[in-house]
Amino acid sequence: MKLLIISSEPLNPDNTFSSIFELNQAKALQKNGFQVSILAVKNDYSLDRVLKLIIRRLFKKKSNDKSLSKDSIYQLIKKSFIACLNIFLKYKLPVEIYCIQNIPVYEAKVRYIKAKDNFSNLKQWKRAAAAGFLSYCKDGGVPELIHARNRYLFAGAFAFDLYKKYKLPYVLTEHSSFYRRGLVKPADIPVLKDSIENSRRFIIVNPNLRIDIEQIIGKPLAPTEYVPNLLDEVFLSELPSKRIKKEFVFINVASLVPIKGHKYLLEAFARVIKVNQLARLIIIGDGPLIYDLKNTVEKLKINKNVEFLGQLNTLNIVNFLDYADVFVLSSIYETFGVVVLEALVRGKPIVITKCGGSEIFWDKENGLIVNVEDSKALEVAMIKIMNDIDKYNSASIRNNILKEYNPDLISKKLEGIYRGSLTTKQH
Repeated sequence: MKLLIISSEPLNPDNTFSSIFELNQAKALQKNGFQVSILAVKNDYSLDRVLKLIIRRLFKKKSNDKSLSKDSIYQLIKKSFIACLNIFLKYKLPVEIYCIQNIPVYEAKVRYIKAKDNFSNLKQWKRAAAAGFLSYCKDGGVPELIHARNRYLFAGAFAFDLYKKYKLPYVLTEHSSFYRRGLVKPADIPVLKDSIENSRRFIIVNPNLRIDIEQIIGKPLAPTEYVPNLLDEVFLSELPSKRIKKEFVFINVASLVPIKGHKYLLEAFARVIKVNQLARLIIIGDGPLIYDLKNTVEKLKINKNVEFLGQLNTLNIVNFLDYADVFVLSSIYETFGVVVLEALVRGKPIVITKCGGSEIFWDKENGLIVNVEDSKALEVAMIKIMNDIDKYNSASIRNNILKEYNPDLISKKLEGIYRGSLTTKQH
């Protein structure tokens, strides 16, 4: 089967993290004989962001914008000019074609006036995606089926456009926490309804997501399919033998953004150190809060026990998970929380929050669960699991989670959905 996966996020050799679910899915399906490609869209910068940085530079003010920080005033003016051409004169930016881990990837580029206005940016995004789709078709013809994977709104809306124009069938997966967080705007709802109702199959990555979506769109959904995200096969490698070390290592893997709840994690860990001065916290991930969180670490006087490692590749994440004793998730919202699944597959006990997504992985045999935004509860759980660590069996934790989340089982379920969607009309 010739399948095109549409991601709402970028995907290129420098950034496989943003579309890692799509990439893992493509690799698993390709191994089973599917002809799979991925269409992604990258927004390097928005016009308002560049103009703000130009003004800050002119007045010699500091900026936390890491991705544009090395650009000169001339380069920033040039970027703002190109953004204006793309936004107002419909100047097409080039489509980059990559082969990432043996998967063909077509990455289109887009510029926005303002980055955080989803509905206003939808038209721009779809225009860029259309250029990427035409590039894909020129190379190998039209796909038999499209799988649009929504982080929110964009991929599904574009798949619906392709259905209207070319009668191409599509299935739709929804990932977004926007529904639970109350971030869906009224103008978005008709677009969401169209993309969901015209899909051959509507897939959710967490059973609880169905209720959240129904509350927003104001009507019951037709039967949905629950298909969890696929793991990278790197996480399935053999577990290492247990290391003997003096320190006790907690690890957190998450983007450094407010909804990941690092503030509460650091507050909790500052009190954990008072119980065990050899406790250590490793934080993997990057994001706009990096400077604020480092300042918090300094204020709490825990800088000797906390290490920020930034964004790491998958193999390095596996190595650090294997080194750690316990995985901690402090998120306020998650729709799936694949990092929890990854940690469990590496045999790690967990301390997680009731954030809407990751609860599906938890049981009394693999760790502890606490309320969100509660540093005291996190502290108590982290101390308890530290004291009880010998009660947890890594092999059992891994084997139990793989009974339900084995990638082979998930990819077979996807294959059945795909084949069924080609023989049935939209629901």
